[in-house]
Amino acid sequence: MVTSVDLVNRALNQIASQSQITDLAGTSPEQIAASDFYVAAVQLLLREMDPEFARVQVPLVSSGLQLIVPWSYAYTLPADCMRIRQVMPSVLSVNDPQPVRWSKQSLAGEEVILTNQANALLVYTTGAIPNSGLTIDGAGNLLTESQFDQTFAEAVVRFLASELAMPIGGRPDFAKQKLVEAGQLITSDSGKDS
Repeated sequence: MVTSVDLVNRALNQIASQSQITDLAGTSPEQIAASDFYVAAVQLLLREMDPEFARVQVPLVSSGLQLIVPWSYAYTLPADCMRIRQVMPSVLSVNDPQPVRWSKQSLAGEEVILTNQANALLVYTTGAIPNSGLTIDGAGNLLTESQFDQTFAEAVVRFLASELAMPIGGRPDFAKQKLVEAGQLITSDSGKDS
């Protein structure tokens, strides 16, 4: 089973670090840097790559806020939503291929989805990973590193290596190289169906 520590240690190997970590909570320079970068790096890659393992579908909950014309409904955006994939009706009509129009906005300091779809469902990419402080739609569930597919895990390793190269190794050449490699993995994965 792959863990965050495994991914960080692989990233440290990529930048020729002489040290490895046993957890993200320690005081070594590697642990401090990894704990600073890990969650943000994984969430950024979740937004960019939209992997299938991070796909969540939930019924939207009315926000109760005053609406903006031309929208008829305002729904609360789940806290763990990294990227909206689709808003859809709760009952699919076989004769209506039109996508549901929506807009994500901030109303009264709350992130909401505005749409004209009653009883809407939201399909989104979650960012609820360990140490993120988020759970999937508040249900207590989390994504774990064991769910990461091989391409996503490798993108995490390369991106983390680019982030760790300067604070750990002082190597801007490694940082640039690993960022390019992570970008290539993101680009190669973007052609897949979600």
